[in-house]
Amino acid sequence: MIRNPIPGNTLTADEAYETINMNSKIYVGNLSFKTTEDGLRQTFGQFGTVTDIYVATDRETGRPRGFAFV
Repeated sequence: MIRNPIPGNTLTADEAYETINMNSKIYVGNLSFKTTEDGLRQTFGQFGTVTDIYVATDRETGRPRGFAFV
């Protein structure tokens, strides 16, 4: 979450900010090939709401490649 000033207003300092929710992903590397999406969701869910997880897989074998984006 980032607070950005709204240009051209006459509000107080606390009122002069709008809240912007950022949708960003965290790269998670060096994962075990046994890591699952559910496992990542449970682990990162302890720190906040997890909206999306992408576990990279090999196209030919379908096996996880050892990294993900949360």
